[in-house]
Amino acid sequence: MGQTGDFASPQEEVKQPPRRRRRREGKWDTAEDAVSLTELKAKTSEEENKKRQKRLYIGNLPAGMKLGDVVEFFNGALLAMVPSNQTTKDPLVSKTEIYNPEQGYCFLEFKTPELTDLAFKLDGITCNGYSLKIRRPIDFTQGNQLEDTKIFIQNVATDVTEAELRELLEKHGKLKLFNLIKDPITGASKGYGFFEYEDSRSAKMAVLHLNGQALKQNVLSVKHAAFGYFASGGKPIDCKASNLPNSITQSILNNPLLGLQLQNSKIVGAKPTRVVQLLNMVFSEDLLSDYNYNEIVRLTKEEAGKYGALDEIVVPRPSKDLTFKSGVGKVFLKYKEVLHARKAQHMFNGRIFDKNRVVCAAFYPEDKYSRGEYTLI
Repeated sequence: MGQTGDFASPQEEVKQPPRRRRRREGKWDTAEDAVSLTELKAKTSEEENKKRQKRLYIGNLPAGMKLGDVVEFFNGALLAMVPSNQTTKDPLVSKTEIYNPEQGYCFLEFKTPELTDLAFKLDGITCNGYSLKIRRPIDFTQGNQLEDTKIFIQNVATDVTEAELRELLEKHGKLKLFNLIKDPITGASKGYGFFEYEDSRSAKMAVLHLNGQALKQNVLSVKHAAFGYFASGGKPIDCKASNLPNSITQSILNNPLLGLQLQNSKIVGAKPTRVVQLLNMVFSEDLLSDYNYNEIVRLTKEEAGKYGALDEIVVPRPSKDLTFKSGVGKVFLKYKEVLHARKAQHMFNGRIFDKNRVVCAAFYPEDKYSRGEYTLI
C-alpha cells in the first residue's frame, strides 16, 4: 500500500502563495504592527512603575513656603550629596505634582530613581525650622525585599522599659526580634534598637503610625532598616553601617550644613597622598570581637600589599561602651610611595567587601593622619 499524504501529483498545478501587496504608509496600524492589549497593558504598567520610582511625598512644609522654594531647597540639598563629577546644570527635580499649601504637602518627581533614593534619605531634614516628612507614594513597590519586616527606632527615652516599648510595637503585629540596645556595663538603654516583625505589612504599619509619635518626653524616629546584629551566638548577618545612629551618613543627613562640608571633603579626597581611606567596608559591630578585628586587618593587609609596600594599616575600634569614637567605620592604608597609594585607591574604589558592601576609596591628608585625626569634618 502506498503512503498517503499531502504531496501533489505531477499533473496537479502547485499553487503559488499569494503575492503580498506592497504596504502603503498611512496613519493606521496594520495587523502586523498592532500591539496586543496584553502588551499595551504591560508597557503601561512598566511606565507607571518607573514613574512611581521617581516620585516622593513631601510633608510638613513650612507655612507660606512656595513650590519654587521647595524645588530650590531639594536641588541644593541633592547637589551637596551628588559626586562633583556627576553634577549638572539641569534641575534635579524634573516635575512637581499636587501642591497643597494649606495642608503643607506636595509631590515631587526627580530626574532618576537614584536621585529619588538620595532625596528619600533626607527624611527629617530641617527646612526653615520645620522637620520635613519624606515618604514614598502609597502604590510604590520595590519587589520582594527581605528587609521589609525590619525597622530601626531612634530617640527612645532612657526611662522607657522593654515591656512598654514591646507593648507599643505589638499593637501593629507580632514581633520576631526585639533588640533594644543597652550599655554593656550599666545595662541602661542607649535610646535606639533594631526590631523585626513576622510580616512586612506589620512593619509598614509600624513605620507609618509610630514615626513622629511622642513616647513620654521624646519623639520617636521609626524607619525601615537593612540591618544586622550579633544575634545568633555572635554570628554577624547582613548589615548596613549607614543605619547606625553614630554613622557618618546619619550625621550628614541630620545636618544639611555637613552635606556642604562633605562636598568640600570630596575635593580633598581627590588629591593624591600616601594615605588611602576606605569607607563602607566595616562598621563598629565588626570590630567588637578581637578575632573579627584581627581577621579584617589580616585580609586588608593581604589585599593592600598587592599594590605596593605599606607603612601601616590603621583600623579605629569603638570604645568599650560603644559610644561614638572618631574614625570608627574607616580603614586607613599608608603606603611608602604616592604611586602605590594611587594604584590602591583606583583598585579598591568600587570593590565589594563581605559580599554586599561597596567600598569607597579616597585619599586622606597626611598631616591629619599623622596627628591621629581620622575625620575631615
